[in-house]
Amino acid sequence: MNSSNKSLAKDFFKLNLLAFGITGLWQSIHSYVLPMRILDLVDVSKKSTYLSILTFCGMVIGILTQPLIGRLSDVTSSRFGRRKPYIAIGILLMLLSLTFFGTAGSYLTIFIAYCFLQLSSNTAQTATQALLPEKIEVSHRGKASSVKSFLEVLGGALMVLISPFIMDQYAETGNINYFYLTLVVCGTILVITGLLTLILVDEPPLSVTIADSRPNFSDFFRIKWSRNLKLLVGSRFFIFMASTTLQQFALYYIQDVLKSQNAAGSFIFIIASAGAGMLIFTYPAGVLSDKIGNKRVSLAGSMTGLLALVFILLMPKTTVFLLIGAFFMGAAIGLFNPANWAMANSMIIEGNEALYLGIAAMASTMGGACSRIMGPLIDYFNAQSVNSGYNVMFIGIIVYMLIGMTILLKIKSK
Repeated sequence: MNSSNKSLAKDFFKLNLLAFGITGLWQSIHSYVLPMRILDLVDVSKKSTYLSILTFCGMVIGILTQPLIGRLSDVTSSRFGRRKPYIAIGILLMLLSLTFFGTAGSYLTIFIAYCFLQLSSNTAQTATQALLPEKIEVSHRGKASSVKSFLEVLGGALMVLISPFIMDQYAETGNINYFYLTLVVCGTILVITGLLTLILVDEPPLSVTIADSRPNFSDFFRIKWSRNLKLLVGSRFFIFMASTTLQQFALYYIQDVLKSQNAAGSFIFIIASAGAGMLIFTYPAGVLSDKIGNKRVSLAGSMTGLLALVFILLMPKTTVFLLIGAFFMGAAIGLFNPANWAMANSMIIEGNEALYLGIAAMASTMGGACSRIMGPLIDYFNAQSVNSGYNVMFIGIIVYMLIGMTILLKIKSK
């Protein structure tokens, strides 16, 4: 690797480092911490419904936050830069949110803490993701996006390994200190990655042209909705609705359908299998995206995900088959995420990076929010026939994926 490539690799790492901490936190909260904590606070027969209401409302906060903070960041002029103030404020508010989350002792207080955590997390994330197109040329954004996805996978995998181990102790003993410990670990990783981002990343100076042409905040709603941008938002919405539905209710699926004696242990293995698939395919996806086009790689990822979902639905309901399906679902995400994010980076307007990437991220968050609609359906159909709600869930996910792929096909490659 020559000095130029080494420099690029370092830039890819520095610009995406905070993704490691934020994704690790949310993977822990959504996959294990929140579902476990909810069981202590609500009627167990309606657990999916309560979880869906909470996460849906929180994600609506995230949806509103992303374009708003994106526009604020784009028009900000300070001696600390356009992005760093929002990164720092977001991290501080996330720590406060985690503290409130830890002390919450009712469904209502958990609800408020979760919404505030969404607000603060999306503040830091929206500002951070705008650094990539400012620092990296278009020809390298596929690889840069793959590093982002790679760090997200590592962060998520780390916390998925740690959180179930600690929270399982909480479930067995009822000792609330184990719940606190999980949040402390999440917060510590967040602080480390946040500080490193603020220290290591130098924001590029604004050119006179960009500085003079940046719109005022009053122009917030004057977004240039190109045909490709509309299609990108639509495809991301449905494909992320598919993947997040599966993630959100995976623990309950393992408990109810697989009848695992150790749900935490099974959950770790299944997430590890999906993580292995993501890690193997993420960086090659970025390289291929730069060479053959991000649309082709995005389609390959979504097709792989569709086949994995059909496999899980049709195969016998055993841990072995779920492990195989999880691996290929992970591979699908590993292919799709970096290529599709590189596609989003190709659609930004110079000087408005945070706004347009905020719109792209908003689409995925909106998909995640709407995936919670499945919770009440799962509970309803499970009440009609044992575990039939999970079959409805998989059929719904497959439909989401098909719609997302159809929209993605209509995007015109440049």
